[in-house]
Formats: sequence, structure tokens, C-alpha cells
Amino acid sequence: AAGAEFELTPSEGSAFADGTTEPMTLAVNASGLTAVPGLVAGNTYKLRETVAPASYELNESTLVFAVAEDGTVTTVGEDAAGYALVDRGGTPTIVADDAPIEAALVKTDLSGNALTGAEFTLRGEFANADGTRPGAAETRTVKVAEDGSAALSGLIAGEKYVLTETVAPEGHELLDGPVTLVVSEDGTLGLAEDTPAALRDMVATEDASGVATVTVRNEPTPEPERVP
Repeated sequence: AAGAEFELTPSEGSAFADGTTEPMTLAVNASGLTAVPGLVAGNTYKLRETVAPASYELNESTLVFAVAEDGTVTTVGEDAAGYALVDRGGTPTIVADDAPIEAALVKTDLSGNALTGAEFTLRGEFANADGTRPGAAETRTVKVAEDGSAALSGLIAGEKYVLTETVAPEGHELLDGPVTLVVSEDGTLGLAEDTPAALRDMVATEDASGVATVTVRNEPTPEPERVP
């Protein structure tokens, strides 16, 4: 996907074709490709991702590869997660596969039973379909489905999003104020450090089977006082 950046560094005793050994930044273009220039046969290099495409998790593993005399490329040591070496029409190619950030909102009562009918707004910067960033914040409406959940798509690692409940499930109170969600580089969700304790009691985040989940609980609406 476009928007990714990598750092390419010669291993100890190796260098680029111009004799330099300083790290080189490789930026992925709109087609999801980038050239890897300056490699020297018989040398070894390290490749790591420094910027993930918008809405993808950062791959924190490092690929170490060697360039043979015939120009082919092979992995040195253990395979690095998320990387593959392939031959495309005679051109050695490194394929980097980032995991998309998957997130969901879950709505429950105080006992953990699913609630439907809730609506929220979520404000922040959301990724474009091609993995690039729009450069501006927007507000999206999130509607909870019959099973009490809603997908949160387009979240970007390192960004913050303000979640506000605008419509409460029938018979329940609105969440008492907005909460700020923080997306980590690994795609997990957390609450901003300044989140009040009262809201932390009603909002929880967790990683469930690879899906970053924020659970929002609602208190029941108090019964009206009866006049004797």
C-alpha cells in the first residue's frame, strides 16, 4: 500500500554501490512499489519498516538479506515475519505484508448484555482506501448493529479519535461525555491518559483475537419517582 516507508542499512562490512553505509529511506509510491537501489553483490543488508501505510499496523520485524553474485536475494538467519522474497519476471522482489488495523465498538449494559440502537460520532483522521492519509480530520457516524457491535474502519496508528455517544439504547442513559481513543503502532486501542475515572468505569479497551475493541457500557434510565 502507498504511504509506507522503509529504512535500508548495510550490515557490518557491507556498503551501497557508492561506498556509503548510512541508512537509506525508501518511500513506497501510489502503486505500492519502491526501487531498492545501490545493492552490491556479496553484501548483506537490513530492511525495516519505519512508517506503515495509513490504517495498517507497523511491522516491527527486521529483514536481513544477502545479494548473491548472480543478483539473487536470500534471507539471512531466521525469516522475518511479514516479509517474503520472490522472483517477478527475473527481478528479485521483497514483498512486505502489513496487517490491517481491525477495530470494533461493542455496546453493552452493566451486566455485559449486548445493546442495540446506540449511535456515536467518531472524530479524527481516517485513512484513504489506498493507504494514504487525507491530511484532515472528519466526523463519522457510527451506528450499533443488532448484535451490539459496529466496525471502526480507517483508523490510523499513532492517531487519536474522539468518541461521543449521541443516541443511547432505549431505556439507558447516554455516556457521560466524550472519550479519546489512542491507536498504538501495533493497532491496539487505549484511552487517553486524561480520561476521567468515571468514564474509565464505563469504557474499556482490549485486543480480542486480533481485533482492537472498545466496549461502552450504559447505565439504565432511573425509574421515575411515583407520586403518592
